[in-house]
Amino acid sequence: AHLGPDERRARLSALVRGQAAAVLGYADATMIESDRSFQELGFDSLSSIEFRNRLGAAVGLSLEATLVFDHPTPADLVTHLDERFAGESEATDLPTLFAAFDRLAAALTAAATDDVSRDRTADRVRGLLDHLTPHTATEPVTTFASATDDEVFALIDAELGSPLPGLEERSR
Repeated sequence: AHLGPDERRARLSALVRGQAAAVLGYADATMIESDRSFQELGFDSLSSIEFRNRLGAAVGLSLEATLVFDHPTPADLVTHLDERFAGESEATDLPTLFAAFDRLAAALTAAATDDVSRDRTADRVRGLLDHLTPHTATEPVTTFASATDDEVFALIDAELGSPLPGLEERSR
């Protein structure tokens, strides 16, 4: 995330092609053409999962199981990863972000001169905070693909009620 855009893309391209070559048993990354589909290169379901796991470990990200199907060429995948890292890079400039918060707070305070304006402003800020708050195991899970075991158990408990005494300990 700390690299400039050109260097980040170059490193991501080398990494994607290198990991793809390793999974497919190719001698080196030059055998992986950026614009050929992963399927044309020889990926199947098992090699796709191995590739996703190796790539995720290398970049430190949790990647979706359908990675090579959602981003069918190495070039597409590099673009996807680059966008994720670019977003992280922009978010890491905390002093600038905090300065913007300070300016926003001053502007909101100046604009909210009556109770109705203050209430509307507070509701908008609460909405933003709700959006930024990470999900916990007690909150509803929206997709099973990204759910942890604890989140799935919490959802089942919420829907069906608490497990029988002692059952939870035996099942985990």
